[in-house]
Formats: sequence, C-alpha cells, structure tokens
Amino acid sequence: MTENLVRMAFMEGPQGAGKTSATEFATSLGYKPVRGIPTGEKLIKNTTSQNWHQSLAILEELANRGEAFVSDRSFWSLVVFKMRKRPELADSFYELGSQMFKGRINGIDHKVIVILAEPQTCISRANPDSPVAITDIAESENEIKTYKELMVRLKDDGFKAFSIYNEGISKDEFFGHITSLLK
Repeated sequence: MTENLVRMAFMEGPQGAGKTSATEFATSLGYKPVRGIPTGEKLIKNTTSQNWHQSLAILEELANRGEAFVSDRSFWSLVVFKMRKRPELADSFYELGSQMFKGRINGIDHKVIVILAEPQTCISRANPDSPVAITDIAESENEIKTYKELMVRLKDDGFKAFSIYNEGISKDEFFGHITSLLK
C-alpha cells in the first residue's frame, strides 16, 4: 500500500501536537512504525553525541531495508532539544545536525512533517507521566517556536519539510493532511 508514498516519514513537533496519532494513522497506510531516537533511560543518561549517533544509526539501518517507515520523533527532535535548551548555540547545533544527517542518510526519500498546535493544547494532550513532560506555557511556547525555526532551516537547506497546524480541525481533516503529505 505504500508504493506511492514517501519511503521514510519523520513526525516531529512539540509534545501533544499529534505526532503519535499521525504515526498510528500512517501505520494503517502500510508504514512500519519505528522510534527514531533512543528510548527511556538511555535517552536521559546518554550524552548528546551518543543520542545523535544512535538515532542516525537507527535511521541508517532502516534506509537499507526495502520497507516504508514512519517515526514518532526522529533525529531532528534531538537537534531541536539542544537548540531550545541552548539558544545561543542554536545555529551551531542545527548546522552540526544537518551535516551529520546528510552524511549518513543521503539519498533516501524522506519527509519531515512538523505538527504544530497551540501551547495550551499541547500541554493538555501531552503525556503527564513522561519524565520530560512540558507543563509550563512559556516552555511550550518556546518548544513550538523552536520547531517553527527548524522548519525554516530545513526548507532553506532543501529538505522536504512540511507543517500541519493541528488545531481546530477534525481527526478526518488531520489524517487527510497527513495522507497528502506522505505522497
């Protein structure tokens, strides 16, 4: 069913924006779901370098398979996290991340789909049990702002990057947007 769809789709965006719903929907279209970043304790305990390299290794391995994959978060989430936490180094983190990504995942058909929503909506939808849950409006606004910055940078660098504003639309409309972006 995925023969006319992009090979790798990375669902990105702030907590609670709809990445998991979009990923689950994409699996109904034939995509294999993957976690594009280290999980749980590893993500927290690893160094930035370890997380970035492990994430790219996951994607590189998938790129060598003949299947279509969808990722609920990917390498770009790790880049955004560093950009958000150290805004004075945002340019450097993006440049390094972009070079690393291009060097390891070059030539693979992929799209980055950034899903956005309002801060209060993101907070209300986010998993409150997550050890990294954002519960502060200002912090949520900052996360959203950083994802918007990522979109601009990715597009400027020639990546296939698109955004969906998942606010005030029905699930059917949201899934319709996801379907059209996966083509």
